[in-house]
Amino acid sequence: MRHPSTRVVVILFALTTLVALPACDSSDAVQKDRGVPDAGGERVGATDGPLPDLGADGHADTAAPDAAGDARVDLPIDRKDGAAEQSIDAAADAADATVDAADATVDLPPPDTTADTTMDSGVCSPTSCGALNCLGVACSCIKALHGSMYLRTNGTVVDYTSQQNVIETSPGVPLDNVIEIYSGWRHGCALRANGTVWCWPKSSNGNDFGELGRGNIGGSVTLWTATQVMLPPATAGGNPQPLTGIKRLSTGSSRCYLAYTTCGVRQTDGAVFCWGGDNAGGGAGSFYTKGSVATRPWATQLDASATAPLLGVERVSLGVRHACALKSDRTVWCWGMNVGGPLGLGDQTLRQYPTQVTYTNNTAVLADDVGAGSDATCTRDGTAVWCWGANNSGQVGIGTPSDPANHDGCINYCKLKPKQVVTAFPANTPLANVQQLDVGYLHVCARLGDNSLWCWGSGGSNVAAQQLIQGNPINDNALWSTCSSSGLPTSLRRLSRDNVLRNPITVVPQMCP
Repeated sequence: MRHPSTRVVVILFALTTLVALPACDSSDAVQKDRGVPDAGGERVGATDGPLPDLGADGHADTAAPDAAGDARVDLPIDRKDGAAEQSIDAAADAADATVDAADATVDLPPPDTTADTTMDSGVCSPTSCGALNCLGVACSCIKALHGSMYLRTNGTVVDYTSQQNVIETSPGVPLDNVIEIYSGWRHGCALRANGTVWCWPKSSNGNDFGELGRGNIGGSVTLWTATQVMLPPATAGGNPQPLTGIKRLSTGSSRCYLAYTTCGVRQTDGAVFCWGGDNAGGGAGSFYTKGSVATRPWATQLDASATAPLLGVERVSLGVRHACALKSDRTVWCWGMNVGGPLGLGDQTLRQYPTQVTYTNNTAVLADDVGAGSDATCTRDGTAVWCWGANNSGQVGIGTPSDPANHDGCINYCKLKPKQVVTAFPANTPLANVQQLDVGYLHVCARLGDNSLWCWGSGGSNVAAQQLIQGNPINDNALWSTCSSSGLPTSLRRLSRDNVLRNPITVVPQMCP
C-alpha cells in the first residue's frame, strides 16, 4: 500500500509539471487575426522603402543604439532598378522584416514527414507525445522555426509576425503536408511532402520581385495565401508547369532581411532552381549565374558553367549578395559578389559561376553544413566551425577585427580564406561540439551538444560565447532563428526544450492544431 505522503509528492509533481508547460491554443486551426503581438513590434509591409546600396567596402558596422537599445546597422545593397541608392537604418527596417528561423536556421536536417526526434528525449518520447513532437523534456506542436513562422507537427504553417495566421491555399483550407519552411523579407515558402513548393505574401509588396514564383511581378496579392511555384513555359505560348521533385529549400537566416529570392534543390540530381529578385549586386556576380542581374518570376535553373547546369547539390544558402552550395561529396562552392571575400577564394573578385572553396593550403573545404551571411560565410565540419569574409561586426569569430593578425588588409577587416572559429577562454580555443549552425545577417549562432547556444558577431562578441538573455545563459535550446537585420539578442527567436516559444524574450502563445 502506497504511503499517503508518497501520493502527496506525486500530486504536487504532477501539478508542477502542468504549470510549467504552456498550453497550446486548441481553437480552430485556420482562425485568423489572433492578435498575438510580435515582441519586437515588427509588422510586415509597414515601412517598405527603396533598397540601400552596399558599397565596395562592405557595410558599416554597428552604430549607436536606438532608444530601445537595439543595434543599428546601416547596411547596403545595390538597387536592381537603377534608381537612386540610399542607406537604410536596419533597426528601423527591422520593423518591416519578418523575423525568425529554424530550419533551424537553423538548417533543417534532410526533410521527412515524421516528427523530429534528434534532440535528447530524456523525459518525453515520440510514443508519449503521440502526434506532437519531442524536442527535449516536453511535447511540442512545433517542428521547425524560420523567421516569423513555425511548422507544426500536423504539416501546417503558422506565421506570428503581429498576429497568428495559418497559411492557406484558399479560404478555410490550410496548406498541409509541409516538411520544410523558408522565410523571406515579405514572403514565405514551404516544401510539401510531394516535392512541390508553395509561396505566399506577407505584405502587399510580397510579389514585387516575383517572390511567389508564379510568373508575374507585383499585382494584387492575398496575404497568407499560398500558390504553387512554377517553371516557365517550355516554348513560346506554352503553359507553365509546376516545379516538382524538390527535396529541400534554401537555408539560413541571413536572407530574411531584404530577401526576395528562394531556391529549391531537386531530389534526383541535385539541380538548383531559384525564383524572385536578384539583389546580389551588379555585373556578372548574380544569384542566377546568368551573367546579368534580373528578376526571375519563374523557377530558374542555375548553371555551373556556360555549358552545364549546377548539379549534385545537397543544400544551398543565400547570403546578401553571394550564395554557397554544399555538394553531396561535402565540397563547398560559392558565387556572386565577393566584397570582403565571402567566396573564400583568397581575393575579392566576383564569380559568375560556383567556384570551389579551399583552405589556405589549397586543400578542399569539406563540410556538413554551410551558411551564407552578409558578405561572410561559415561551414560546419563535424563539430567545428570555419568562417571567412567580411569581419566588420566580428562575424568571422576569430578575435578583434582590427587586429592585423585577424584580417587581410580589407577595409571591412575581411579574412579571404577560411579560419576556425574560437572561444575566449582559454584564448583562441577552437569552438567544439557544435551540432547545428545558423548564419544570420551579421552574426552567427551554433547549438552545442549540451543544448547551449553560442553566438558571435553583431550584438555579441568577436569570438564565440554562450548567448545570454537578460544575463542568463541559454542552455536549453531546442530550435532557434535569428532572422533579422538587428543584432543579437534582439533578433533571436527560440523554442526551449520545455516547449516555450520566445520572441525574443516575450513568450509567444503557440497555436496548436
